Amino acid sequence: MSAQGERLQEVTVVEKILRSMPVKFNYVVCSIEESNDVTALSIDELQNS
Repeated sequence: MSAQGERLQEVTVVEKILRSMPVKFNYVVCSIEESNDVTALSIDELQNS
């Protein structure tokens, strides 16, 4: 989306990454959402968790 000139907030990108995960990683997404504040989570922190 940024390739088309659209700027996204980091929280929007983090939420899209979590939504796009396959079903087999649902337990990982749930644990990330429960243990972290997704609205304050950066992309780097998401990759490291």
